[in-house]
Amino acid sequence: MNIKNPYTILNGKLVDINDDRIKSGYSEDYKCPDKNCCQSLTARKGKIKANHFAHKSGSKCFGLESALHLKSKDIIENLDKLFVPGYRVRAYNIFKLFDKEIFELEKKSNTH
Repeated sequence: MNIKNPYTILNGKLVDINDDRIKSGYSEDYKCPDKNCCQSLTARKGKIKANHFAHKSGSKCFGLESALHLKSKDIIENLDKLFVPGYRVRAYNIFKLFDKEIFELEKKSNTH
């Protein structure tokens, strides 16, 4: 199964293929969401395949992963609440994660 990319960057914003501003065909304004690519895309809106954006043939960029990443960030930024499952961390593991200087700064700020 080949998943098609339903997103483009239009005027600096992530936009869905079904947005009213998107017209079928190639446009210099439809940019790949992958910041390492940024090539112009073609909006493919038809009756047989799912509507999607496509690179020129021969491109090795897929862009979907970047698009989904940006969409996920957008969803999280617009949530009223975000629930994160609780977890336990042993002090030993915390010391392994952070530099000793960070803990010294934290210790100083807690004593004042």
